Amino acid sequence: MSTYTVLWKNEVIGQLTSATLDMWYLEGTWVPNTTQLSKNFTTLVSSFDAMSVITDPTMGIRALLEDQNSNQTPIVVISLEEKWKLSVRLVINEPAIEWLIQNVPEDKEY
Repeated sequence: MSTYTVLWKNEVIGQLTSATLDMWYLEGTWVPNTTQLSKNFTTLVSSFDAMSVITDPTMGIRALLEDQNSNQTPIVVISLEEKWKLSVRLVINEPAIEWLIQNVPEDKEY
C-alpha cells in the first residue's frame, strides 16, 4: 500500500493513503487538506457515479498524483464514496495523456 499526494488545479489538495493498485485503477483513503479548493474537490467528486466515469472518463475530472519520489502521474478521478474511499484511473502513455488533456475537464459545475 502506498501514499500519494493529490494535486488539482496546480495545488496540493490532500493525500491518497493506503492505496492499492489493480491494473490502471487505484483506490485508497482520501485525506483532504483544509483548503477551500480541497473542500470543492471533495464536494465535486462525491457527486460522481463511478460506473458512469469508468464507462465515459469525460464524466470525471483530471488531476495529478505525486509519489514519494516527486513523480507525477495524470489521473481521471472516478469517485469518492462513503468512508472516504477515493477511486482514480492512472493515465500513463503519451497518446492517452494527450487525450485526457483534450477531453477530460479539470473542473465541473457542482
